[in-house]
Amino acid sequence: MGPMKKVVVHRDNIAKHGISEKEVEQCLQPGRRKYRRKERRDVYRIISQTFAGRYLEMLYLNEPTELFVFHARDAKPWEVNLFKRRGKRL
Repeated sequence: MGPMKKVVVHRDNIAKHGISEKEVEQCLQPGRRKYRRKERRDVYRIISQTFAGRYLEMLYLNEPTELFVFHARDAKPWEVNLFKRRGKRL
């Protein structure tokens, strides 16, 4: 992912799922273990863990100067297993 870009969050969408902006930022910090997969042009799916141990699944748009997180929710059990098997420090 390279150097940390500014994280911009669609607050209404993540609030709908009971997730805070702080939790999203924790998951996207460089050096944190994450599973990332490209979904389509400039859109990535990421599964990561917050400092409190909560697993989140997020979709973000990778723009030149920022990461725009437009979707975040609790990860499903199969996604947590995928993270545990294939997650890497990025």
